[in-house]
Amino acid sequence: MTYPQNVKQSRTQQLSRLNIVGSLLENGYVKPSELASLGLSEPSELMVLFFDMFGSRPCVLRDLIPFLPLVSEEQRDQFIERLRHSASDLPVCPAFGENLVITTNQEIALRHANLLHLCSALGYYNGLNVEHRQALIEQSLKHFSQMQPSPQEEFLNGDHAASSSYLLFACCQLWQLFVQNEDQQQLLKLAALLDEDLQYDKSNTVFRILLIKVYALLGSPCCLTAEFNALDAKYILIDDDFEGAMMVDRRDFSVVPILADVKERSRIDEWNRNVFRLAVCTISAVSAPVGLESAVRLWAFHYQFRRVEEKMADPQSPAE
Repeated sequence: MTYPQNVKQSRTQQLSRLNIVGSLLENGYVKPSELASLGLSEPSELMVLFFDMFGSRPCVLRDLIPFLPLVSEEQRDQFIERLRHSASDLPVCPAFGENLVITTNQEIALRHANLLHLCSALGYYNGLNVEHRQALIEQSLKHFSQMQPSPQEEFLNGDHAASSSYLLFACCQLWQLFVQNEDQQQLLKLAALLDEDLQYDKSNTVFRILLIKVYALLGSPCCLTAEFNALDAKYILIDDDFEGAMMVDRRDFSVVPILADVKERSRIDEWNRNVFRLAVCTISAVSAPVGLESAVRLWAFHYQFRRVEEKMADPQSPAE
């Protein structure tokens, strides 16, 4: 696959065309049947062309997902099939009783992994039953294993892009199984997979934040705190209803406004308490029946929660 000489300009041009066509359709200025007479391409045509050019880059998901609603239900299957041609026709559906084709080419693997995420964003996997979703997870993990760099060698962060993208897709499907069946075993699998990949791809902030979320649901405050402290970023910006920018201090979980008065601080402290109460309620909901191990984890999380509340009640207390 060859790229245009001026890739940056070409990407901007393609996105501009998509924005123009999308705005015309969404505002009702033209009908899809009128696009050809105006010399404009269908949104699906523009997206296929964009994927042909940039399908192996992380930006393709961020760029195309906002335009996916322009693909109608009738066009979806044909649209996905055309995108598959750019990924060497690698499968996007669960394959039963067939030899799974796995590529070792980094660019093709990146295209295929991005395509899986686009299929998911299109709702292509919404109707899968448990058996088919598990098969899809197993396939993704086989691709992940094939593309995972050897731990004996030093690799740049970009060398993990394909394997990490496959693993992220598998984790998303595991999360769907957890949501469908409220099966805590899926959370344990999620934690194991994310922790394994972080041993090699230590700077993957997305995986670390996902692992923090999983540990919160499992009621594992010690593991949660360790992962929170291992984040590369010292602060995480929060986009919320509060005025002005705010930061989450990863060292003690407290939310600290950059510019805040006493009233704002009170609202932020209340937000903190609600977040932890929600986490505890979620743990209680997914832990039934509560065995001894779950009970210990739940008690430990309640203990950690009370310590955080006490710390917020006394902001002058020294940090541990």
